[in-house]
Amino acid sequence: MKKYFEIAKITFKAELAYRFDVIIGILLSVCRIILSFILWSALFKSKDTIAGFSFNMMITYYIVISFLSKLDMSESIVNQLSNEIRQGKFSKYLVQPVKPLWYFISSTCAKTVFTFCISGAVTTVFALIFKKYLSFNTSLPIALAALCINILGLIFLMLLNYFIGILSFKFYDIGALNIIKNNIFEFITGTFIPLSLFPIWVQSSMKLFPFYYIYYYPAAIIVTGDKQSVLSAITILICWNLFMLVTIKITYKELRKRYEGVGI
Repeated sequence: MKKYFEIAKITFKAELAYRFDVIIGILLSVCRIILSFILWSALFKSKDTIAGFSFNMMITYYIVISFLSKLDMSESIVNQLSNEIRQGKFSKYLVQPVKPLWYFISSTCAKTVFTFCISGAVTTVFALIFKKYLSFNTSLPIALAALCINILGLIFLMLLNYFIGILSFKFYDIGALNIIKNNIFEFITGTFIPLSLFPIWVQSSMKLFPFYYIYYYPAAIIVTGDKQSVLSAITILICWNLFMLVTIKITYKELRKRYEGVGI
């Protein structure tokens, strides 16, 4: 465990050196919030509520979900794994006393902690600017439940991106697959629009999968205060995380045989 903590510590220091990239990403999220504010201001002129959200609740939702979505730093796992497998650099993980999966999880966790600090500060300032438009209906237990669910969701994303990354053992270029995944991900996690805007039957189907709970559900319960499905959300995410761990173990064992240590 100590060696993975050291990996996380080294990664955190590296993030401090290259913090400009993180800040740019956060500023882009701020731009998205501003554009969302303009869009929903126009849509709410003729309506008091849309899909159960008032205007203030909608703005609060976008601020919260922008903060939560910025915590996912696992996207780099796909690109790093893919490049290192193709270039034959993956061998370094095979000769070091570390497991590749836990190496990348440790590194990603450090990036997430760093982003949490920066993004948290920016979100707080932004919330103060828009405080008259904010509408929170939450308590400490609900906030802790939302945090727990979001952490489980972030773990799932780490596992998913690691799984996509190790597919490079078999496929030379997984860039297209990753792009498709990212575009679909924008919709099914609620970062683009709240999932409550979808038909009921679509929402019911999505509740069986982890994507519904990664960003949308934590943001929704913070805004609405509805905590009826918290236990089921936690259970579903734990089950999917276990499923991904087993899938990764089986896939890695099979595809690892294709790796020759000189790139593919």
